[in-house]
Amino acid sequence: MRYRTEQEHLEQKEHASQLIVDTTVFITLLIGISFIFLGRKGAQNWLTIWGIITMIISIAYYTYKFSLS
Repeated sequence: MRYRTEQEHLEQKEHASQLIVDTTVFITLLIGISFIFLGRKGAQNWLTIWGIITMIISIAYYTYKFSLS
């Protein structure tokens, strides 16, 4: 398949791969919340700790992303 060399690149366009990353991090945040809930309910400390770590990393990603814009 050939591509045109004079195609215009849209600078404000958001790429699909970035949307996939953002969606994945959001789903990971929801999983972290459920880990904390299930860890507390089942008295499993390791699950609660993994949930806290997952939430911290997800929130750090969004904080970094929104601080750049």
